[in-house]
Amino acid sequence: MFNREVLWGGEKQFQLIYQDITERKQAEEELQLSQLTLERITDAIAWLNPDGQYIYVNDATCHRFGVSRDKLLSMHVWDFNPDFSKEAWGEFWKELKSRGSMTFESRHSTKDGKIITVEINSNYLKFNGMEFSSAVARDITERKQTEVALRKSEKQASAAIEAARALTFNYDIATGKIEWGGAIEEITGYTREEFAEIDIEGWANRIHPDDRDEVLSILQEAMGKDRATAEYRFKTKKGYVTLVSISLTEKQDGKAVRLAGILQDVTELKQAEEREKQLQRELILTSRLASVGQMAAGIAHEINNPLTGVVGFSDLLMKKDIPEDIRKDVEIIYDGAQREP
Repeated sequence: MFNREVLWGGEKQFQLIYQDITERKQAEEELQLSQLTLERITDAIAWLNPDGQYIYVNDATCHRFGVSRDKLLSMHVWDFNPDFSKEAWGEFWKELKSRGSMTFESRHSTKDGKIITVEINSNYLKFNGMEFSSAVARDITERKQTEVALRKSEKQASAAIEAARALTFNYDIATGKIEWGGAIEEITGYTREEFAEIDIEGWANRIHPDDRDEVLSILQEAMGKDRATAEYRFKTKKGYVTLVSISLTEKQDGKAVRLAGILQDVTELKQAEEREKQLQRELILTSRLASVGQMAAGIAHEINNPLTGVVGFSDLLMKKDIPEDIRKDVEIIYDGAQREP
């Protein structure tokens, strides 16, 4: 509202002028809200001019660098970013101006001397004839550490799977495609590139004909279960190997969409089991033969005992004066008793 003194009909009058400033007040409130949001956000936000100097920083930026706002506004990006020199900033500014926006990973030096990894989203802006970069820098140090730990864990798991002579599979039911991993070359003789071409049909065709129907039936049953196991012979470049499959089913809205698991090569184990069974059969046969031998020895012993008496008495008879025809019969008895059973 404005007022002023005017003459009207030779008399002093006051003139009042009212102006609607509703929109201006709303704009001011929105600006205050935007400013408050920028200050309260946990990511470091800064505006920089073409020379790399800070022209605005929020509270998070001040806290990260441990520098007051007034001092920061006299400093440059390379004061806290070891990846940017003055020369590097010049090249970056040209590229940002050309592309309009860029997202990249970089580093910040914090107030306690630590180097943290940040993801920066930078935009080129021009306002009232001024050029500047609006940058949001998010601390992703923990995320990167998690990624490194995850990659390490994956490498360890992959090494363990290969050492165990196993394959990994990830079967997309909708597409029929299978992602293979593990000891591919060692087990199958195929290169990873060759084996990557094997889809669900190619896998099924390599199952031994005597095992195929049962395995495919188990595969269908697995669609409705959380997990399934199967053992079958699989044709490789080296011939058939025996695999044990353990799979887990991923479902969406109650419908199976993916099967993932491992295929363990148990060929050597199965061969060892077969050798053990053969040895058991041979041991049983040897034991039976030994029993027969013992029985024969026992029988021979039982036969030899009475024959000893026969030999003795027939020898005594031959030393006596007996008829010649009887002597010949006794000699036959004596000679027969002397033979080994």
